Amino acid sequence: MKLLCISDTHGETKKLQRIIKSVDEIDILLHAGDYIRDVDSINQHEFKVFSVKGNCDRGTNGKFKKVIGINDKKLLLVHGHQYGIKYGLHKLSYQVAEVEADIVVFGHTHRSLCLKENGILYFNPGSVTYPRDGSASYGIIEIEGDKIESRIEKI
Repeated sequence: MKLLCISDTHGETKKLQRIIKSVDEIDILLHAGDYIRDVDSINQHEFKVFSVKGNCDRGTNGKFKKVIGINDKKLLLVHGHQYGIKYGLHKLSYQVAEVEADIVVFGHTHRSLCLKENGILYFNPGSVTYPRDGSASYGIIEIEGDKIESRIEKI
């Protein structure tokens, strides 16, 4: 199962479409908020799409949190602004524990992060549009059985 993870696209639908075309065999697209309406510009019949609202998604339909079952894993998808993630992962880790997630995908900081802590993957794909850590990025998570592999791709 291959997951393409994006966040903070902020209206850059052409970049989003180029990324999607460059990644082979996507099963699921995850958008971790801020301009989730950008995913409306893509053909959603090729793969499943899950998105959550961010702090810049006022007036947009959707939820701020989703728990998604993928194979035998549980994934928590949030933007992160409600958990103060600009100041650390502490508050987010409580939510992860509450829903018993194996993976959490979030955005908001515009900084990529791929961290395994206490058996949990904390994954922020960075920002497609306004990176704060050098270059625009997205992420790939691959799940096969009990094995979870993840990487950040700079563009």
